[in-house]
Amino acid sequence: MAVPAEVASLLLTQTATVYGRASNGQFTVPLQAGLACRLLHLNVQDSPSGAGRVELASRRLFCWDASYFFPALPIETQIEVGGLRWNLVDTGAIGTRPWIDGTPAYKFADAVREDA
Repeated sequence: MAVPAEVASLLLTQTATVYGRASNGQFTVPLQAGLACRLLHLNVQDSPSGAGRVELASRRLFCWDASYFFPALPIETQIEVGGLRWNLVDTGAIGTRPWIDGTPAYKFADAVREDA
């Protein structure tokens, strides 16, 4: 089930392009363009150390339309949002937030900047 338009306009206000690996190992093969999404900042105040805060500052919570399934393991894909590339991390931690009736509203996973 796709996210209803009224909720998508409030939450999933960005779009991503999903890339897969080419034969040379680079993420250059476009798999999906225009994926409704949002990159949310993580709370860096929860980290007790400066180094931990720097690491958290390079991470985001990537939320996307629950109707989209990655065609390959997320670790084999890369997303581009607003001209910046991101890698999904800890692929076992992909979650789904449900609506009140239990249907999926959106999916989410941690992402880290490609160059971080």
